[in-house]
Amino acid sequence: MTETFLKCPTCGALAQFSWHGHSPYMRYGALQCPHKHHSVKVTYHADSIGAARLNLIQQWEVLVNDFQNLP
Repeated sequence: MTETFLKCPTCGALAQFSWHGHSPYMRYGALQCPHKHHSVKVTYHADSIGAARLNLIQQWEVLVNDFQNLP
């Protein structure tokens, strides 16, 4: 994975991670364009932030690939 994959396919801005929730069990994360063009979200167990981060990156790569393949 390179930084190129984390750029917004609409404006080219670098996507930003956002983490929410104070529950000891479930929390929420997102990877989003700072200009609100695109975002992907995930719910994760509080002790698996690394897996959540990887999941968000994979979802973002799919979003970018799908966006680039639009007619």
